[in-house]
Amino acid sequence: MASKYIVGSLVGSSVIAYVCDTAIADHKIFGGTTPTTVSNKEWLEETEKECRHGRVLLDLLW
Repeated sequence: MASKYIVGSLVGSSVIAYVCDTAIADHKIFGGTTPTTVSNKEWLEETEKECRHGRVLLDLLW
C-alpha cells in the first residue's frame, strides 16, 4: 500500500526536477548565453589533447 505512494512520489519529483532543469539550462529563463568554450569544438579538442598530455606526464612522474 505504501509502495504506490513512494513510487508516485519518486516519479513526481523526477518529473519536477526534469522540467526545472530544462527550463533553467536549455531555455535559459534567467537569461545568459552558452559560453563559447562549450560550443566551440576546436577548443574542446585542444583541451582534451592538453588533458591527455598532462595525464601522460603525471603517469611518467609516478
